[in-house]
Amino acid sequence: MVAAELHGFSVQRRFSATVLAELHGFSVQRRFSAAVLAELHGFSVQRRFSATVLAELHGFTVQRRISAAVLAELHGFSVQRRFSATVLAELHGFTVQRRISAAVLAELHGFSVQRRISAAVLAELHGFTVQRRISAAVLAELHGFSVQRRISAAVLAELHGFSV
Repeated sequence: MVAAELHGFSVQRRFSATVLAELHGFSVQRRFSAAVLAELHGFSVQRRFSATVLAELHGFTVQRRISAAVLAELHGFSVQRRFSATVLAELHGFTVQRRISAAVLAELHGFSVQRRISAAVLAELHGFTVQRRISAAVLAELHGFSVQRRISAAVLAELHGFSV
């Protein structure tokens, strides 16, 4: 307590020698509360953070996974439900092995969706070519080409403004 006050800290309770050592830049052998460490770095904490969360805040890669919801909140997202690790990976630009719901991805990009849209539709929105084929005739028409299948002469005439 006296040592802390000598260094300009106003303390209400006694700090452990470990905490004081950390304040002076020493690496100590035992762990102390992550909540205490968070407070030392200017965070107001309502609950105890895991050491993993604190490590992430300081840019360290940790061995075990933390809740995707917690990580989302750390990055400024308000989450009502737990996001999968896949969703979080996508947010950070990583390609992931399994698919996530197209509806979830659409919402992440600012679309309000009432129903699930296909992954193919979402891929198209982002400029990707998708595996399922659409009719070559339809695609050709979309690009202004004349296609092999014949249409009725009457229909063609009407398309060109003739009354038949």
